[in-house]
Amino acid sequence: MMFMEIKFVAENISFDKKGKSSRYAEFVSTWKGIQEYKKNGFSVPDKKTYELYQALKLNDDFTTEVERFRKKHSIPDNVNYNEFLKIINPKNRKRTNAMAKGLSNIEHKYSMHRLVQMNLDCLFIGGFVLVNQIPNISIRVFRKKDETYEPFWWNRLQDRSINIQIASSTVNENQIIEFLKENKKELKKQIKKIEKIEFPNINARDLSFIKEKKRKTYYNMANDNKVLDESGIRMAYLRAKRKINNLFKKNNL
Repeated sequence: MMFMEIKFVAENISFDKKGKSSRYAEFVSTWKGIQEYKKNGFSVPDKKTYELYQALKLNDDFTTEVERFRKKHSIPDNVNYNEFLKIINPKNRKRTNAMAKGLSNIEHKYSMHRLVQMNLDCLFIGGFVLVNQIPNISIRVFRKKDETYEPFWWNRLQDRSINIQIASSTVNENQIIEFLKENKKELKKQIKKIEKIEFPNINARDLSFIKEKKRKTYYNMANDNKVLDESGIRMAYLRAKRKINNLFKKNNL
């Protein structure tokens, strides 16, 4: 059985005069070390969180699965954060897809504490925990073109979307309303950047021409239509056909 060390990420975020933020993070694994970082203004885990992960290290199923996972995907023990980012680099699609499938299988195989599930990829690959990654209420802006790390199981969202994320059952209605009021300016700013979804104007008449064209000529369709002649039906058909094709179109690679 492997000896499992779980490290915690202690973070310190500072802002310059222009409001630009910079983030500094260190790994820490002992409660004494956590207390030292806390004195220096770092964001660190509380005692309950620390004790939960200390208990997790004693779970034989967990340590066995971690050992098996790392061996299968050639992941060394005690990787640092930069090494972790290299391992999950999406450019290595074959490896990341294999790891994603492996983690997904583990999620299906085991029931687990929510904090363990939230940090599953960090734990199995890097042996560390992002303890403060999800506050009780938060705004998450998703961009498909971001180069920053996102979970493997990335959803097919539009190019940009905004989620109000609630991560605790203790959050009540008044807290949500207050959160929205406090973040009104930021929400308005982000909403303006969301891609507008355009819907093609394809009416029922033009759709009927698409269906009829499978068994009739333009000439025959014009004979059955009291409004449009053969040329008009042809134009309506081609216009609708173009819009329909644009709904699911092969890229020019």
